[in-house]
Order: sequence, then structure tokens, then C-alpha cells
Amino acid sequence: MARRPDPRQPTLFDALPAGPVVRPGVDAALAGEVLTAILDILPPGVPTYVREVVAVERDRAGRLIADLIVFDGPRHRLRISGTPGARGYAWLTDVLGDWPGFYWNERREAWVRLPKDWEDEIAA
Repeated sequence: MARRPDPRQPTLFDALPAGPVVRPGVDAALAGEVLTAILDILPPGVPTYVREVVAVERDRAGRLIADLIVFDGPRHRLRISGTPGARGYAWLTDVLGDWPGFYWNERREAWVRLPKDWEDEIAA
């Protein structure tokens, strides 16, 4: 008969972070602003696609530029402009590569990456 685990003993899942990680050395206030701006555009109950905030800076125009590790591992650069409630969001593909987009799949309850040739399939 299999032993039942001791409920007082932590599991590997207890060691995993509950939300996005902010890399050491990153300005916590700016990272918080980025994460809040992302959550503001997601439907209620949908978790963020960000696993880690790698870098954040504010450019001369006041926009936030954030390097983010997303749900499936790639690093993306996101530019956030405007003020809460009137923000603009742009993925900067020329810097870190041109990755296909992704979306929240309600049936799977997971973020899903689009296939690389998804635009060709739609145009056909």
C-alpha cells in the first residue's frame, strides 16, 4: 500500500511562485506598473501571461518598455503608453524576434501560442 504524504510537508508546488517574478535589480515600482497595466486589459479571472519581468524602463516620452518572459518561455518586449484606462500596448518585434501571437483559450484555461503560419491560413 502506498504511503500517504504528510500534509504538513511542503510540496514542489509550494516552492513555485504564485505570480510573476521580478528579476533582481529591476525597479519594483515600474515592474508593478507594468503588471498592473497588463492585468487591466485581461478579463476577470484570466491570469497574466507574464512569468518574469526581466527589465523595465521609462523612455523619454514616458512610455514603459518592459522585457518579459511569457507563459511558454520566450522573451518579448512590450511598450505601454498612456494612462490607466487609456493605455496603448505594442509588442516590439524588431528587438527580440518576431514570435507568433498568443491568446487565452477558455476551454483549456491556458494561454496558447498561435501557429507560425496562422496569418497565411486566415488569408487563404
